[in-house]
Amino acid sequence: MVNGMRRYGLDPKPHIPWAFVLRASRNGKTSTARKVGKLFYDMGFLSSDEVVTCCVTNLIGELSGHIGPKVINQFELGLGNVLFIDEAYRLIGDSFHKEAIGELVDVMTKPRYAHNMVVILAGYSDEMEELLMVNPGLRIRFPTVLEFPQMAPEECLKLLEKLLSKLNISLSISTTGEHKAAVLDVLKQLIDSKGWASGRDVKTLSQAITELVFTKAGEAEEISGSEGLCVSYKELMDCL
Repeated sequence: MVNGMRRYGLDPKPHIPWAFVLRASRNGKTSTARKVGKLFYDMGFLSSDEVVTCCVTNLIGELSGHIGPKVINQFELGLGNVLFIDEAYRLIGDSFHKEAIGELVDVMTKPRYAHNMVVILAGYSDEMEELLMVNPGLRIRFPTVLEFPQMAPEECLKLLEKLLSKLNISLSISTTGEHKAAVLDVLKQLIDSKGWASGRDVKTLSQAITELVFTKAGEAEEISGSEGLCVSYKELMDCL
């Protein structure tokens, strides 16, 4: 679209979405914002691919008259860049929070900011949907929704095995059978929990297993060969 419009001498900038709702788990939100920033920078729509991260506390003032200037200040910091508002659903709250939402909607209409930056509201799917219902103007200002589903248990296990294999660590559970089924069941419970962060938590699990394996190796009287780098079913379940 961008190249096509430019080929006909048209400016694509006013026609490209610049405000997004990112509905996802904790994992991957910031990296997604960086990729969006690089994409828009490479297309010539931003002066840099920098991601300016802010939280709801950066938008809320102690007094009613303080909120507008705080919202504008964050937009000034994000001008020409990506303004990434993480856990934006925390804007759901008292009158001060509603005022901040109103200020956000109002600022989005100002020519100084419209299409001269990228704004991303990020958070969990259900909470972000609830946020968009608080003020009808939000859904209008943020019409483009990016949603990333959680990794499946099998994908988490494959990622874990891949991360561990880089240090020659293997899991003793077989590709089929009760042990693998039990591990996948625990992973499913973790995925369904509120705080699970997919790839990030799998990496944390990998680090815990790595620490366990090499602590055991350091305490052993002699090197036991490749078998010493094998994680038992019990050890894996303890780490989970």
